[in-house]
Amino acid sequence: MPVVLLVLTEADLADLPGGVDPKAIDRVFVWTGDARMLLSIIKLVEDAKNVEHDTSTAGVRVIILVEDSARRYSSFLSFLYQELMVQSESLVAEGVNELHRLMRMRARPKILLATTTKKRSPPIAVFPNTWSP
Repeated sequence: MPVVLLVLTEADLADLPGGVDPKAIDRVFVWTGDARMLLSIIKLVEDAKNVEHDTSTAGVRVIILVEDSARRYSSFLSFLYQELMVQSESLVAEGVNELHRLMRMRARPKILLATTTKKRSPPIAVFPNTWSP
């Protein structure tokens, strides 16, 4: 079960006794006041869980976001997912039937978040046909 930590400011991280344990907390997000961020967190966790299956069976593309600032990726992910949904909805309108529309909506690109370029390399190696530089 993935565990995320939502803080009000990055300064709150310093107040945690012992800091953030990467074994206990998978990802840290900084609250930006945008409720869409909660949906983005859920989608990010789902994308990480489903990316292998979706890329191998359906050829779904992968967007790898490399950002080390929790404040930046917290705010950026909301906008990125919103734009992906707008693009997916425009494709859905072209669907032939309800099943076809649903399949197009589910085939939106998956987003993987890496906080260093070293963490970026494994997804590229695992999904070499799903990205372009």
